[in-house]
Amino acid sequence: MAKQKTAQVEPLEKRQELNLEAILNQPLIEPDFYHQGLAVRLKEVDKYLKKVVRGQEVLNVREIPKILDLLPLPTNLRLFASYKICRDEYRNLMYRCFCLNTGPAMVLMRQAYAVWDKLLSLPKFEPSATLILNVLSGGLITPELKKIICRHKQKFVDCGLDGIIKTTAQHLLNDGVYMDRKGQVKRFEPQQRDILAQIPGFFEIRDLRTLEEIAEDTPE
Repeated sequence: MAKQKTAQVEPLEKRQELNLEAILNQPLIEPDFYHQGLAVRLKEVDKYLKKVVRGQEVLNVREIPKILDLLPLPTNLRLFASYKICRDEYRNLMYRCFCLNTGPAMVLMRQAYAVWDKLLSLPKFEPSATLILNVLSGGLITPELKKIICRHKQKFVDCGLDGIIKTTAQHLLNDGVYMDRKGQVKRFEPQQRDILAQIPGFFEIRDLRTLEEIAEDTPE
């Protein structure tokens, strides 16, 4: 009986993988009626959080559950499609949430990082250069960011983003300061400097010899 169940589950999982891959391989399309409405909602929340991040408005804690509803983990085909079709809107919203790293709003930051981690885990989902660079240049140097870069460093390498991530991190470390969302110059905390110093090493090539040199040292 157990073998029978396994045989039934495996084809279903395989079909789901193929469906997911088909969605991820599709070119960007014009949003349908549902996704047009979703994009409008995402933009409205982003506009609101932009004011909160800049200190122009205080976050109403009653809005937190509504925002969380817009950031579900992409665990089914419809959600995967939504994150792809509304990619720019989700990228902007996630960045705003990354900025909310104090008080009750931290739940938004953690959820946004969980979504980012899940998306980067997808084989065909390419990371956004805009998002990672905005996070770095915005001074959002956190343990959560370190985990993202460590866990998905190969994906950043494959997309050609490793060089600019290393350069940006080194530049910020050398300067020691950044401009926050309120336009104020801030100095990096010791923990942030430590993370910045580690980032270039995540992408270091351990053996810099050429393949020919390695082959010469290989016993016949």
